[in-house]
Amino acid sequence: MTRRKIVSVLLEEIDLQKLYKQCLEIEGLVADTLSDKPQNYKIDEDTPFGTRVADFYNVFCYPSVELNSLYHAIRNAFYSNDIDVSKKYYIQGWVNVYREKQKLNWHRHWGSEHSYHGFFCVKSSAGNTQYRFDDGQRIKVDSEDGLLVFTKSNNNFHKTSRPLKDELRITIAFDIHSYGSIKKYSNSLDHWVPL
Repeated sequence: MTRRKIVSVLLEEIDLQKLYKQCLEIEGLVADTLSDKPQNYKIDEDTPFGTRVADFYNVFCYPSVELNSLYHAIRNAFYSNDIDVSKKYYIQGWVNVYREKQKLNWHRHWGSEHSYHGFFCVKSSAGNTQYRFDDGQRIKVDSEDGLLVFTKSNNNFHKTSRPLKDELRITIAFDIHSYGSIKKYSNSLDHWVPL
């Protein structure tokens, strides 16, 4: 379904149970190797670890049938919309494991007109993501296991809810940028992959 400014697609071809386990494994690997890295600007005490170190790895570089399927589903959904295909686009993603009381407060992602942000719900825990666009419009997207969502990132703020008590909420978040936007706004090109 495409809302005025948000694309959302329910993906049924991905084994969510396998991806759930892989996300927890990846979170552990990332914690073991990146815990000493400076944590990025979007953080506060409630921020999941994955977002804290998102600038230092790309989940789509991990070998996994499910992640590869998700990558191709994102690619298909992205290019099926009104995208300026004269640009070369790249993607970078990270795992967010939200534990009790963890959430993301209002924030926006960097980029230009050719920049997008999205997420895929591996385990929704009845959560939601709220968007606030620069024209004042607000949209709430209720999470659902297997839901893929993306929108332009340069014209909105968004935030997430907390998971239900004693449950995890797991998402794979991602940014998609044109090559020019990455060169202009990012310090590193090494963890971006072509989309």
